Amino acid sequence: ISVATRSDNAFALRRDWPYGGGFFSPPALSLTDIEDMPASSFQPLPRVRIAFWAMIAACAFVLLATCSDQAAAQSRDVDPRIVFDEDRPLSYASIRLMHLGRGPLDRMLEPISQWLIDLEECHCGPSVIAYYTQMYQQGSQGGPNNWTINQELDAYAEWEIYQSPSLGRGKLYAYFYHIEDNFTGTDTQQFADAAGSVWLSNYNDADGVFNALDVLVWEQSWNDGQFELLIGQMDPGVLFDLNNYAGDDTGYFFGEPLATNPVRTFPLAGLGLMLSIKPAEWLEVFGTIGDADPDGRYPDFKSLGDGRWFYAAEIVLKPEFGEQRGNYRFTGYWIDPTDANPRGRGLMLSIDQPVTTDYGLFLRAAQADRRRRELRKFVSAGIVCLAPGGWKNDRAGIGFVWGQPTNGSLRDQFGLELFYRWQLTARMELSPDLQLIFSPAKSEDRAMVAIAGLRLRWTF
Repeated sequence: ISVATRSDNAFALRRDWPYGGGFFSPPALSLTDIEDMPASSFQPLPRVRIAFWAMIAACAFVLLATCSDQAAAQSRDVDPRIVFDEDRPLSYASIRLMHLGRGPLDRMLEPISQWLIDLEECHCGPSVIAYYTQMYQQGSQGGPNNWTINQELDAYAEWEIYQSPSLGRGKLYAYFYHIEDNFTGTDTQQFADAAGSVWLSNYNDADGVFNALDVLVWEQSWNDGQFELLIGQMDPGVLFDLNNYAGDDTGYFFGEPLATNPVRTFPLAGLGLMLSIKPAEWLEVFGTIGDADPDGRYPDFKSLGDGRWFYAAEIVLKPEFGEQRGNYRFTGYWIDPTDANPRGRGLMLSIDQPVTTDYGLFLRAAQADRRRRELRKFVSAGIVCLAPGGWKNDRAGIGFVWGQPTNGSLRDQFGLELFYRWQLTARMELSPDLQLIFSPAKSEDRAMVAIAGLRLRWTF
């Protein structure tokens, strides 16, 4: 289902159709009627309606098409949650239990999936996974920019080229993404500005459309992974300041401060190298140097010669409480001044700690200088349920945020977010979300703004 297909040459009648009827049911017209219509009665088809109704239609189609699978499973006295329970390397390890069993897309892609698995197991090819995500958000602020739709396509691959006692292990990693955030004519930043928020309601801020080969690196490891060297095109946001529960806007929380770090000033993906040392099971140390002003869409060798650098270092402590091992990341960075921005620096803390196999806690905090971002300080914390109701691939969470704007004349902003992720079929997830922004920093006449969201993610 290609809900992303768009054409600027498609035409439809406007909602304010001057000859009666409405957008969804325009009246029957003769050729004479059409010839007499003013040219202003036509305009490009609103893409928001295409995307929104296509998403609804996709959900309805999958729900109806998979009912037979669920009924068949029940008739055989089989729990429909385990119709699809296959242990897959890399891509399908976390896609085991779902509410509706196999869907039509699962059956259609199964031969391709099996072929990729066979390639990986014989070390003849890469492990591959791709996600397509579409997100709809509506704000309570009113006005022309009070709703937005965006899409994201992520494609990952990793290929183990060799592994031997003498040479160690050599792997190739690649990651490509496509983001489009202006389906409605309102992009992510405009939507946040209309709400009066200093942080974004989602992390897909592309200012229109952005395509990037974000990662293309060679990883060389020795001594069972105790020493690792990465070199190539790399994104600091993929390597540093991570969080298992508050670091993925396509699978967990929607809002920027609960999906990433809105304070840090990392550059776009660029050429560089990273060294990792793991002296003990509970300790890892990382360091990197890379291009401070890359293009971000491809390996930018020209910018690399400018001599402006980005540096980062991170210490990760992994204490074990009971049988649950957490991650306590302490990160610092420096970025040289560029033609467009002054120098930047900051300190960050990111913690994710499983409490049981079903619950986890997280905490993120950061402080940066006042020169590059709208937020200077922020703290986020919350709890994530890893198997609500016993559904092992569902997720639910609640998170709290505080942020201090860089502009000292603006008030502090607070936020609350709740989400639930349903694994409907083996390859489809549906997530409703609610964000409450208290004391919007850019809109002092408002006490609170509510943002409702719906996210659909397909796995290929």
